[in-house]
Amino acid sequence: MSHILGIWELGDDLGHLHRLAELASALTTRGHQVSLIVKDLSRAEMFFRESAVRIYQAPVWIHRPSSPRLTKTMADILAYKGYGEVDGLMALVKAWRALLDLLQPDLMVFDFAPTAMLAAGDSHVAKIIFSSSFSSPTPGVSGVDLCPWVPVKPEAVDQAEQFVVGNINTVARQQALPPVRFVGDLFRGAETFLADLPLFDMYGDVRKNATYTGPPRASSSFQTCDWGNAPGKKIFAYLKPGRPHVDTALHILAHSQANVRVYYPGKLPAALQGRQSTNFKVSDKPFELTDVMNTADAVVSHGGVGVASSSLLSGLPLLVLPTHLEQKNNAMQIHQAHLGTWIAQERAKAETEKIVQAFVDNTTYSANVSAFAEKNESISMINAIELVADACDRNLDSRA
Repeated sequence: MSHILGIWELGDDLGHLHRLAELASALTTRGHQVSLIVKDLSRAEMFFRESAVRIYQAPVWIHRPSSPRLTKTMADILAYKGYGEVDGLMALVKAWRALLDLLQPDLMVFDFAPTAMLAAGDSHVAKIIFSSSFSSPTPGVSGVDLCPWVPVKPEAVDQAEQFVVGNINTVARQQALPPVRFVGDLFRGAETFLADLPLFDMYGDVRKNATYTGPPRASSSFQTCDWGNAPGKKIFAYLKPGRPHVDTALHILAHSQANVRVYYPGKLPAALQGRQSTNFKVSDKPFELTDVMNTADAVVSHGGVGVASSSLLSGLPLLVLPTHLEQKNNAMQIHQAHLGTWIAQERAKAETEKIVQAFVDNTTYSANVSAFAEKNESISMINAIELVADACDRNLDSRA
């Protein structure tokens, strides 16, 4: 029996826990011991309530700079997560090395875990990346512009990259770890599986030696979606409280002729608490995504890569309300490919209302998304979890 360690360090949303939970289940079924180090324990029980997997809290960077920097590349993201100062990064790396030394895995699976990968740079243990394309920069190339719609001088991007690289190498030198030339080199030395679609890959032009698996097949432990007998387009929405335009979008959906089901992990706005009906139902518990994708006609979400990829592969148009950079890129790609539309954070309320209503009424996206799903059918046929589990076994066998 081998000991496999799954690691999630950066990023938000349920997709990270979902990937690790499904993979952990498959690996334990194959007889492996599995441990996990995760960024956010607050929702772990949702996925691991009946699991014997051991779960540990990841070292996380708490401090926030008073003036957040413009995010152009992964270097800027990491500078905001502890890489902006040597002492902070050193503390994180030491914490990761202590955890890895304590757990002694035979193989590691990383999901957006650059500091863990830095800390494991001198380890001969097999490494696999199972994450999104956004979270997996390509080694060997300088930083890709993640925010091309905001112009800055090229030298500013290069300076940010070299600043972070300098801090990484100062820590690496003191910890006897391999140096890096680019930030992307943190992600080297691992077989890479990307749980999304080439459409969303901002590193696609320079990407090498990675496998697009599409999103993992959803767990059956969540509730199914009961649409009842109400008429109208079946629209599934996954929206979070407090995000831009969410209250407006929910108000339009509640008053539309569509048959709407919403996953909303929070308390409904007061104006909507009495609006639930046969056509508009809201739950604070997740739905089983495969069931939703098989029965819905369209999807409204923040543009997380898991829901977005599942929707498109299922032939469902998307309305996206992005809240951060990765989601904004996904939204723009969906819009440019005529697979749906999106609402920028700076939109006025009246414009937002018109866009949501137009999406409810739209009948032209479906043909485009159906053609997209047919073109990408080979990805939809992949069982991402079994593919990655096979890679784990193959890597372990080669080192036996």
